[in-house]
Amino acid sequence: MSKNLFGNRWEKTKAEAFGQGGQGSIYLVKDINNPTSNKVFALKKLNNPKRLSRFRQEVKSIQ
Repeated sequence: MSKNLFGNRWEKTKAEAFGQGGQGSIYLVKDINNPTSNKVFALKKLNNPKRLSRFRQEVKSIQ
């Protein structure tokens, strides 16, 4: 798998992270399964996968 590809679907628009924090890094990505879309998404890559439950709690709190 390419270093610029996440989950065989999301491709980084830039090699470097858009932002970084204690839990992980944020990358700007495009959906390669939808080549006609010009949308750019933010994807968070966790430094420690064991922190996934905390990340899910944070997402719920802003919904």
